Amino acid sequence: MFLNRMKGLGIAVLLVLVGIENAMTQDKVSKEELVKTIAASINQQNIDELKPHLSDDFQISGRVPPISIKILEQLVSQLNEQVEEYYWKNTESNSDSTQTHFFHFSYSGLGEREVSFSVNEQGKITELELVKMTVKTLEEPSKVMKPAKKVIEIPFQVKENLMLVEATINGEKKNFIFDSGSPRLILNQGHYGEPGSSEETKYSSLEGVHGNINSLDILTLSELNFYGIKMNDQKVLAADLSHLEVILEIPIAGLIGYEVFEGYDLLFNYSTQTLRFIQPDQTQTFVTAMSAQLSMSSIPFELRQHIPLFEASVSGQTMTFGLDSGASTNLLSEDRYEELSGSLSSIRETDLTGADGRKEIVMKGTLDKLTIAEVDFDTTPTAFKDVSNLKQAYGKELDGLAGYEILSRQVTMVSYSQHKIYLFR
Repeated sequence: MFLNRMKGLGIAVLLVLVGIENAMTQDKVSKEELVKTIAASINQQNIDELKPHLSDDFQISGRVPPISIKILEQLVSQLNEQVEEYYWKNTESNSDSTQTHFFHFSYSGLGEREVSFSVNEQGKITELELVKMTVKTLEEPSKVMKPAKKVIEIPFQVKENLMLVEATINGEKKNFIFDSGSPRLILNQGHYGEPGSSEETKYSSLEGVHGNINSLDILTLSELNFYGIKMNDQKVLAADLSHLEVILEIPIAGLIGYEVFEGYDLLFNYSTQTLRFIQPDQTQTFVTAMSAQLSMSSIPFELRQHIPLFEASVSGQTMTFGLDSGASTNLLSEDRYEELSGSLSSIRETDLTGADGRKEIVMKGTLDKLTIAEVDFDTTPTAFKDVSNLKQAYGKELDGLAGYEILSRQVTMVSYSQHKIYLFR
């Protein structure tokens, strides 16, 4: 399941060579005080104390504010390191009246590294190199060409509770996972990426169920055709999806995410294994036709970036879920586990694999009852884990994610135009 903060500054992918150097800050304080602040920022994974020491034109990897600030925040939070000790090596004076200080850092994980930072005459940090890196940003929305058809019908297969669809990429028909929780089209690096260095580590701002998806790169896509929806000569994301190929036992070219179907309402029918993309001016026609044949319930949702947030009742308690077709099992915050344990059966520990292949051991059980829009969902498998990263991305009221276990049990329409979820039974 793919989640992320797409607004604002876009996605940044940092390619970090583990032959690494780092950097620090100053604001008319001594270099020793600046180094102390930088080390503390790394250890605390937070740059709030560092920000006052940054100049208005502060740069990192050639980027200027506000991008440079965002990159620094992202990098410090994702290094996941502790600075065990450091010492000054030397200082160089530059032609622009700045000084560059070089320090030796000992990291708990990365080991011995050199860190450098430049300060201006006011003692503000003008440039910082925490690690040697290349920064790639994907800030502009992709150009997606939509066909004139009012309704697009897409067959899919279900494997391991994931929706498998076909799309033509660079003239070849390939398997993709339809993942409404992914903000963008994401290609499989194993098929379309360039081989990276064995000494290369990657950080990104894309959120997954276990945190940032750090295997990302940015590539150029020549051509994609998904039932008439086309993308040509576009910069797109790529990630290592080999773990999904192992689980599904078939090649996976990538994930079809929100940017591909944005502007359509979705109709999921797992019994016929068809997915329909519906232009909003046709939505009410479908709602009327479906409600004439089946019992209909509906619930409003709030769209947070690309994720619909809706309320559900769990054992009499109101909770907020994000709808994500890439969620193969329902997910709830681990702090809900104790209060719901009496409503759970078949409790056990299990592995939960995130979008980047990282595994985490979590508690999982079967909820007796979950109610959405007056529709009861009995015996829904649910995993419990820390979802603080998802709360940060989509709102502190978020309690978890719902996907296959909800979508597969009836015909479901997700109307982004009406901000409603319709359940037809």
